[in-house]
Amino acid sequence: MARKTRSRRERRSSRSTPSAKHASAPDAEAPAPSKRASAAGASYAGARVARVAVDHETWEAFRALCGSKPASIRLGELVSEDVERARQDSAQGADALAAIRDIRDRAAELERFLRDT
Repeated sequence: MARKTRSRRERRSSRSTPSAKHASAPDAEAPAPSKRASAAGASYAGARVARVAVDHETWEAFRALCGSKPASIRLGELVSEDVERARQDSAQGADALAAIRDIRDRAAELERFLRDT
């Protein structure tokens, strides 16, 4: 199956959009969202595509772990979790450096106090 470019998808979606005349009709129903659209959600607009370099057995095991959830969605969740973990580690590292500076400052104050007495 060939992949669709963004422009093809946009053209197709603009052709399938009901006209204003049909949309204002009282009995007009909005089309039900597709399974793929509801799984991805609106927050995945502008999604990035990446290749995964794993052997076939590993990929099949990952797909089995995903269950009914699309692998692309699960991979996106993994990426988001990894980025959040890195941000937390960075923040904790900054907190640790601040704590060390505070300890040094207090040690210097204590040293000055002991010298003055």
